[in-house]
Amino acid sequence: MNKLLTLTIALFTLQISAQELDELYKPDWKIDEAKEIYSNKIYRRLGDNDKYKTTNISYQTYEQVKQGMLKSADDQMWSEDKKNTLIGSIDRLAKGGKVGLYIERLTIESANAEFFTLIIHNADNKEIYRFQIKSKIADTPYDAGGLWHNYVTVPIPVELKGTNYIYIIDAISKEVPKYKFEITLK
Repeated sequence: MNKLLTLTIALFTLQISAQELDELYKPDWKIDEAKEIYSNKIYRRLGDNDKYKTTNISYQTYEQVKQGMLKSADDQMWSEDKKNTLIGSIDRLAKGGKVGLYIERLTIESANAEFFTLIIHNADNKEIYRFQIKSKIADTPYDAGGLWHNYVTVPIPVELKGTNYIYIIDAISKEVPKYKFEITLK
């Protein structure tokens, strides 16, 4: 079972499109501005980016995650058993889809994913999910003087409906410790 969970999480991470990466890398996402990623409109409601730090998210619905997995299964010619097992794990682990988190920071430590928490509130501002992101060491800056960067995906095991608020808490930052994003599902 542990191998299955590891494989499923790895597949979640691999399903990154060029469109998502283009939007996630841009630090110019302003408060109250919407970006459309994976055909889902996401509004930034709190927490500025600047030239020294970027915190951006993406969101994929359950159906989008499942379709991405089915495409991988076809492309890689998985056996029917393997495909059904992994789809079953998506049903359990990602009923609410998945959130992608992209961060850039000045230091390797401040870009380590373990210092970030994801919290989801529904439209009534009631917390429905909280996840302390596991340690993932940041990637090396692209050039001298560049920023350390990291990308993680978080499967959401609870179903999301209507308007939801996704909070990203940065445990290290004293200046901007909280980011808030809004998604509305059809």
